[in-house]
Parts: sequence; C-alpha cells; structure tokens
Amino acid sequence: MAEPKSQCCRTVYTGYCSHKCQRAGTVERDGAFYCKQHDPVRIKEKDELKNKKWEQERLKRDERWKRESILCDLANGIPTDELECYELVLKGS
Repeated sequence: MAEPKSQCCRTVYTGYCSHKCQRAGTVERDGAFYCKQHDPVRIKEKDELKNKKWEQERLKRDERWKRESILCDLANGIPTDELECYELVLKGS
C-alpha cells in the first residue's frame, strides 16, 4: 500500500478567507510538512539574499549622497555664474 502524501501545513490567506495550502508537503521541518513555497528554511535563505542585495544598494546610495553633499558644501560661497562656467568646462571635456 502506498504511503499517503502529506499536505503543506501552512495556512494561506486570500482576500476574505483563509484555508490550508493545497500543495503536497515535500520538506519536513520539526515534524511538520511544507511545500517548497512555504518551507521556512528556504524562505529565510531567500530573505537573507534579498537583504544582502538591498544592503549593498543602500551602501552605494549612501556613498553617492555623501559625495554629492561634499560637492554641495564645496560649492557653497561660489557665485552661480562661476559654477555655471565650471559646469560648461566639465561638460566640454
């Protein structure tokens, strides 16, 4: 006799109601079965990768903002027409 398939133990919430996930449980964690989508270990790994990527993007953005802030601080006190001349020179090169 074939062994019965276990169902994923997660509850899925739709707009107005909730029900058990209909997928077959493929992974067992702490005695409970999970489908690939709801596997807590897989979810944690995906979140860590996503957070690492976001952290790298945040560091790049912060570095850019820091450079822009320094340039703005350096430009304070310089007349606008002189800054426009520098801008034209930089664009021309």
